[in-house]
Amino acid sequence: MSEEIKNSAEGTTADPAALQAAEKKKKKVNKLTTAELVSRISDHEKENRIHSTYYKHLVQRKKELKLD
Repeated sequence: MSEEIKNSAEGTTADPAALQAAEKKKKKVNKLTTAELVSRISDHEKENRIHSTYYKHLVQRKKELKLD
């Protein structure tokens, strides 16, 4: 069998990029601590990503927690 077939049969991937992407997966907005929430909002503002959906969810969560 080829290496790819063996890995797919075992449920693993040989692609290191896919493994790194899985490790960097974003934490759910409602599970962020307040410090993480504020940090991520400021990071998005610094990088001018204020139109992203993730940023909008972060801001909404901040309003729900009444952190303003």
